[in-house]
Amino acid sequence: MNTTNPYSSPKETARPKPRSRLLRRIRLTAGLLIPASLLAGVFGTVVGMIRSFNAMSQSEAVDPSQLSADISRSLPVSMFSIPIAIAAIIVWLSATVALRRLSDTTSTAIADTD
Repeated sequence: MNTTNPYSSPKETARPKPRSRLLRRIRLTAGLLIPASLLAGVFGTVVGMIRSFNAMSQSEAVDPSQLSADISRSLPVSMFSIPIAIAAIIVWLSATVALRRLSDTTSTAIADTD
């Protein structure tokens, strides 16, 4: 029967290693960057489309060059945000794998000392 107090403070040996802390911070940052960059791309596209629809509603004869200029201003935001999200996914996955490997080696080392 386990009689340890679940509300007691963790032991000194239970603190995460500096590498583990760094990997967790990297994973958190990448995890926040993924949706932020995708939302920025969607937001930029929506703003550009609103401008183009606004230009269509204010004039009787729609100039295709004006319409295409408004649409083309919105697409670079998506063009830059998607590769940023892909890179952040790769960083997040790498940090997750490294954390799992680190925890596996730590649990193996603890099991060897028992």
